[in-house]
Amino acid sequence: MGAFYTNVVIRDCEQQQIADFLRQEGLVAYVSPTVDGWTVVYERGSETQREGVLEQLAARLSAHLETVVFAVLNHDDDILCYWQYERGTLLDQYNSAPSYFCGPDVAAIASYLMQHSLWAFLSPTIRGFTVVYEQRSEALGQQDLALLANRLSDELACAVFAVQNVENEIFWKSCTSVAY
Repeated sequence: MGAFYTNVVIRDCEQQQIADFLRQEGLVAYVSPTVDGWTVVYERGSETQREGVLEQLAARLSAHLETVVFAVLNHDDDILCYWQYERGTLLDQYNSAPSYFCGPDVAAIASYLMQHSLWAFLSPTIRGFTVVYEQRSEALGQQDLALLANRLSDELACAVFAVQNVENEIFWKSCTSVAY
């Protein structure tokens, strides 16, 4: 098992100035001493390894402190992501495995389900998968479940794998949109 970490490196700002901003924002973080103009921030919320959390933190720090900020995410020593901001503007970014953390847009799935009067629980996207549990799926026949999977795949341009367990008999349907 590899290392997991995130950090934000800030240029030309003092430790106290950064700590004051983080405290004002209600964030919990370790702020290193400033050495040769560089300060490192290890913020608790970004340790969830969710890219958006770290990106937003870096952008906010860069904009508020009016400086250069470099945010890094290392996931299991397999995936490296970074974002470079200057005065709140994204200058550069890199992700060594762009499809690893993302899958179908959960908001798009929710929108589709609501438009079609389907009630479901959605999990957060993890390793490219979002779990959709449609509350009435037990009542759906195999053809209806297959149709739902095909429609989701086409509408969201993603792969869909639908599974149904009725009285210990498993039915599954896998489909992939052409656009995926």
